[in-house]
Amino acid sequence: MQFFSRNNDKKEDGQDSEAPPVRLATPVASIPPVATSPAPHPTVPVPPKASVVTGPPTLTEDGTLDFPAIYQFARVASTSFTAEQTLSMLEQLPAAMPLEMKRQTVQVTLTALGTAIGANRQSIVGDADQKRSTLQKYADAQGQKTDDYVAETQAQIAELQRQITEKEDQITVTKDKQERVRTLCDTEAGRLESVLSFFEQETSALPEVTPVTNLTLASEPTQEEDELPEEEISETGGLRVAA
Repeated sequence: MQFFSRNNDKKEDGQDSEAPPVRLATPVASIPPVATSPAPHPTVPVPPKASVVTGPPTLTEDGTLDFPAIYQFARVASTSFTAEQTLSMLEQLPAAMPLEMKRQTVQVTLTALGTAIGANRQSIVGDADQKRSTLQKYADAQGQKTDDYVAETQAQIAELQRQITEKEDQITVTKDKQERVRTLCDTEAGRLESVLSFFEQETSALPEVTPVTNLTLASEPTQEEDELPEEEISETGGLRVAA
């Protein structure tokens, strides 16, 4: 508010309150615009590719080997013109062509196209030699793995055979124990059978007793009784059975 009051005072005194215009040494229109570079875009760091470590290639389902995969696994240096391409070139030559003529033909081809395809005799021979050495090492490594597997499997088989023998021995021991149990049980059962036989034989040896009924005291024999045969007179203390 004080700022406005000061301006009013100056106007009352008749003084010009406007500042004189500023004169530039160089016109504004002639000043070149300042070149501004666009703001850099933030760069996103790209993570390195993870190297997947896998085992060497093995036989495929159809019983073949993927040789390029073996070379890649062994990190064989690639060439612009491989030994396999040279083999393909040789296969296209007539079979009846002499060997020396085949060599001259291939050499002429390599000389003519060597610069374009980047191949020469030394690079092709080096590629073939390196791949041959790689295949030999691969076969040796696979052979060692096979030997290790066979040895481990044979050890497992031996352990299983030992367990089988142990189980068979246990079966034999168990059968022997069962036979011993059967023998002891039969022996003891025979002893008990003798006790049963003893009492059964005593029971069957007892005489069959006829029940006695209507026993009366015998009186003096009458004349009629005297005439009876002696077999009909009881011998039990003067007692007889009434007819």
